[in-house]
Amino acid sequence: WQVAGLYAGCFRIFFILILIISITGCNSDFEILLHEHGDIYWGESSGTINSIKRDGSDKKTIAALSGTPLDVEIFDNRIYWVEYTGSDYRIRRAELDGSMQENIHSNSYNWGPAAIAFDRTGNRIFWDQPYFAEHYLWKSLISSGGLSPAPWIYPVPAANRYVYSICIASVNRKIYFTANSSYNNGINLGSGNHG
Repeated sequence: WQVAGLYAGCFRIFFILILIISITGCNSDFEILLHEHGDIYWGESSGTINSIKRDGSDKKTIAALSGTPLDVEIFDNRIYWVEYTGSDYRIRRAELDGSMQENIHSNSYNWGPAAIAFDRTGNRIFWDQPYFAEHYLWKSLISSGGLSPAPWIYPVPAANRYVYSICIASVNRKIYFTANSSYNNGINLGSGNHG
C-alpha cells in the first residue's frame, strides 16, 4: 500500500507540474496565450493585440500596432510582444491595458526576433535573432530600460535555423523551441518547409 500511495502521489505531482507548465503561457506565432489571471491574449495579422475572458466575455483590443505582432507573452503583469514593421523586428512591452508602450529591443538586420519566452524564476527573456550569417537564441535580464542581449545558443542548427516559437519550462530548467528551414511571417506554418 505504501508503494501504491507513492505512485499515486508522484502521479499527482506530475499532473500539477504539467498543469503549471501549460498555464504559464507557452505560445507561438499567431497563436494564443493563456494567462493565469483568466484572460486569453493573441495577436492578429491585421496589427492588433487582443484579449478576452475565458468565458468569452469582455473581448477587447489591447493595442493597435504599426506592424504585425508575431508573438505575445505576459511577464510581471506586463504584456510583451514581438512586432514586424516591414523594415525591422521589435520587442515591445506595455501595461496589460495597452498603455505605456515602449520599444525595448529592435533589429533591422535580416530577420528576427520572431519569438520570445520568459524564465520567470531567473527574471530573463529569451528570443531568436540572426548574428551575421548565423541564427542565435539570445537572452537578457529584464530591466526597466532596454535589454542587454547576450548570445545563448549559437548557432541554431543550420538545416532548420528559423525559430518560430520558444517555451521555457522553469520547473525542470529546459528550453524548447521549434525551428524551420525558412521563414514567412505572413503565415504560421513555415511555408510548408522542413522543421
